[in-house]
Amino acid sequence: MAKALALSLDLNFCTAQKVVVTDSDDPELKRLYDVVLPPPKDYEHFFIKLCALDHTEFDRILFIDGDSLAIRPIEPVLEACRGKDFAVQGTWLSDVQWYGDMTSVMKRRGLKQVPKFSGGFLYYERTDAARELIAKIMELAADYDSIGLERNRGHVVDEVCISLAMAETEIGHVFPDSMQLSRTPYLLKSRVRLDVLHGECSFVKGDDPARSIRPFIYHSAHAAFDLKYWREVRRLMRVSGKRLGRTSGTGDRLTFARRAKIVLTAMIHRNAGKY
Repeated sequence: MAKALALSLDLNFCTAQKVVVTDSDDPELKRLYDVVLPPPKDYEHFFIKLCALDHTEFDRILFIDGDSLAIRPIEPVLEACRGKDFAVQGTWLSDVQWYGDMTSVMKRRGLKQVPKFSGGFLYYERTDAARELIAKIMELAADYDSIGLERNRGHVVDEVCISLAMAETEIGHVFPDSMQLSRTPYLLKSRVRLDVLHGECSFVKGDDPARSIRPFIYHSAHAAFDLKYWREVRRLMRVSGKRLGRTSGTGDRLTFARRAKIVLTAMIHRNAGKY
C-alpha cells in the first residue's frame, strides 16, 4: 500500500519529499521514499501522523493515509495548505454522534461546535501554534477514557482528540469538503470510477443533497473490501515493474485482494435478505 501511494505520487510528478513511517525493512521503500523512519515510541498508533515536527527536519507536513492514491498532481493541495498552522478537511458541526455521544461531550466541555473529518488527511507546519495544538491533542489522548468516547479497536481515537483540541484552542483551519482535497467513498450513491493511470476518480456521495466527487487524493478507508483500490495497486505495480523488479511483493497484495473479494461476497450473501 505504501509503495502504491508513492508510485501514484511519482506518476503525478510529485516534487515534494516523501517520508514513510514503517517497521518494514523492505529495500524497495528506500527507493520509493526519500526518508524511511521507524515508528517513534513516543507517539501511539494513530497519533504517529503527528510526529513529524519532533522526528524530521521538515517545516511543512502533509499527512496522507497509506490506503490512499494520488489521482492528480498534489501541488494545488500543497498550495491551498500553505500558511496554515494546522488543517483538516471536513465540517463544523454542533450536533454529532462520533465514537459515541460527541454532542454531550461538547456540552460538558463548553463547546458549541467541533470539526468532523477523516484523519487520513491532515496538514501542519513548524509553528508555535501547531506545536501548541499538538501538545493539547496529546494531552487529550493521555486522558482519553475520561472524555467519555469510545475507542477504535482498543486504540485511542486521534480524530476526536484533534477535533476537540481544535475547538478548544481555536487553532487550525477546516477546509470544506467541497474542496475535494482527499475524499473517501463513504455513503456511496454510485459506483466508483477509479483509474489512477489516467488520472480519473469520480463517484457520487449520498449527502443531503447528493454530491459529485472528483478528489485529488482517493482515500479508500475500506481497503479490506475495496476491490477497485486493489486493482489500481496491481496496475501501478505492473507499469512500474522495471523499477520495482519482479519480486516486488505484489503477490501478497493480490492474495489479500482475493481474500477481500471472498469476504465481501460472503457479506453480500449473508445480508442478501436485507436488500
